[in-house]
Amino acid sequence: MCRQAIGTHCEQEVFHRDVHDFRSAQIGDAFVSSPYSIVLPSAVRCGVSGGGRHHVLGHSRAVTYDITVESRTPQPAAVIRARVTRDEIADLLNSAFPEIFGVLQVQAVPIAGPPFARYGMGEEAFDVTAGFPVAAAVEPEGRVEMGGLPGGEVATTLHVGSYEGLAGAFDAVTEWVAANGRRIAGDPWESYLDGPEVSEPRTMVCFPLEER
Repeated sequence: MCRQAIGTHCEQEVFHRDVHDFRSAQIGDAFVSSPYSIVLPSAVRCGVSGGGRHHVLGHSRAVTYDITVESRTPQPAAVIRARVTRDEIADLLNSAFPEIFGVLQVQAVPIAGPPFARYGMGEEAFDVTAGFPVAAAVEPEGRVEMGGLPGGEVATTLHVGSYEGLAGAFDAVTEWVAANGRRIAGDPWESYLDGPEVSEPRTMVCFPLEER
């Protein structure tokens, strides 16, 4: 049962569990040419309000997630947005990341962080945004346009392992939000810190928080 502190995002939690149960590591197969050596830019960390660890039962073992609150500035990004069905999510991401990366190379736009995907729930389809943080503006080309990630307080946790296990990370953050009397301010996103060649890829799960 969703706790009241999560508010209208209860349905989102169910949605994200559904997506992650469906998605497989094959989403990363098209990322081989992407610059995964890029390190996630340092964020200004604020005091963690009620941060801590959460234990989530995985498929075969208990997983512990450390929840951290970061204070971030808005991050411009080159993105592709699309409304897709659940079955179309993997194909979208497999095509979007190489397309964005190619445009950035042609326009010589510096990449400022690892690729990310952000999910919004619609009535019958999902609003998906795939992108790369950038250090300069991008001229729209094809499906690629300027977008960004929000600033403010963000609750984060690091998932290490296959993408199938990401639902546990989402559960851990939403449980922390409820336990600490916070509210989610918008759609969460995932930042992919490693490429598919890594046996235990790192994925940063981020939830924007409402101001106190």
